[in-house]
Amino acid sequence: MRKTTKVAFAVCMSLALALPIVALSVAARGGDPLTVTIQPPVKNRTTWYGGAVIPVRILVTDPNDNESALDNATVTLWVNNLPASGPGKSQTNNTFINLGGGYYQYNLETKPYPAGPGSEPIFITIDVVAADDRELQVDFFMALK
Repeated sequence: MRKTTKVAFAVCMSLALALPIVALSVAARGGDPLTVTIQPPVKNRTTWYGGAVIPVRILVTDPNDNESALDNATVTLWVNNLPASGPGKSQTNNTFINLGGGYYQYNLETKPYPAGPGSEPIFITIDVVAADDRELQVDFFMALK
């Protein structure tokens, strides 16, 4: 049975400082926990322009540097509980691009989502499933202006 940790972070438009978004999972099947660290530019910003393409980059690590499990992970992005969409044909589904070394990137197309004053922030979910079935879910909000 897979153990999943769900970690939620709120990144609100009124927040003036950058938050380090880091999530730690619970170990599954006796394995060590995964750590997911959101990388810049998402790590350093609270709002984005509507219609922008946002490079969502993460680093997945574990205490034993198990690169095989990390480099063969499946990482997906969800927006408002629906599969995310990338620009054009660069990413045809909601799966992150594996950059190697535990780094993953998804180019999020924001055109489909409401932006501007009074718009609700979008709800982002990143699901990480390592090759050894350890799993982690990170949730946060992103405002589009």
